[in-house]
Amino acid sequence: MTNQVYLGIHCRWSFPVGLIAFIWLMFTSVIFMLPGIYPITSVTLNYAPVAIGGVLLLIAAAWVLSAQFWFSGPKIEVDNSDVVKVNYWISDPPRHGL
Repeated sequence: MTNQVYLGIHCRWSFPVGLIAFIWLMFTSVIFMLPGIYPITSVTLNYAPVAIGGVLLLIAAAWVLSAQFWFSGPKIEVDNSDVVKVNYWISDPPRHGL
């Protein structure tokens, strides 16, 4: 017997936990990009936003100039038996230990 954790699609804690995690991630991302020392000079400037902006600019340029013409996404190969299993699990999740 395996110990499986099933939170389900309608788990009451999944949305609040995900929302708190998202807010915390955005907060820490902004805080870590702020300058550490004032006044801001070329020596004390935090270059993380510049580096992230440069990477995002390169990614956007690569998509616009090349990848949008050849990238079609992942190939999905699913037979109907997998879909039936997924529908069963969504409508009637297993209740281990009851």
